Amino acid sequence: MVDQQLREALTAAPRYEVAHAALARRRLARGEVEAVRRQLDTLSTEDQSATLHRLLGDAHARLGNPTAARENYRQGRIQLPRYAHDARMRLLLRDAVADVPKVVRTLTDDTTPQRQAEALAGVESTNVTAVHAWRALRLQDANRFARADSVWQSVSSPPEADWPRAWEQEWALQRRAWQ
Repeated sequence: MVDQQLREALTAAPRYEVAHAALARRRLARGEVEAVRRQLDTLSTEDQSATLHRLLGDAHARLGNPTAARENYRQGRIQLPRYAHDARMRLLLRDAVADVPKVVRTLTDDTTPQRQAEALAGVESTNVTAVHAWRALRLQDANRFARADSVWQSVSSPPEADWPRAWEQEWALQRRAWQ
């Protein structure tokens, strides 16, 4: 029913960003990753908001294409204002786990933040810092602040050793705000 209404909205207004985002989120949650890629790849770059770039990046990451995912996350960051530290850092963290489809799959599942945090607890990754940061964020989103704080204690350095200095500064600023 909801999907039908979203498709009707897109038929009436093919560039309607909110309907594209809602449909893409629903499809990602159901595992229809290729459908999301096809849907959002058809839009011109100027029609894609930061949200649509993130969703397309998520689709590429889940399809095993971290390079395309990272490019979409980068495009999304460009569109966000400099003062949107939380959203910008969440895109950087997605970039850091773009080569771990299981993490992105968990973040796009149609489950509660609490369940996502529990699922992330068992994920093996070469980028442990980014996975722990995501777990802490999802616990915070679930209003489990004491548990999130204990996870934050295990997160010390930026998720990527080769991050530019500006990104490291953003990480330090936003990490203090998250804690």
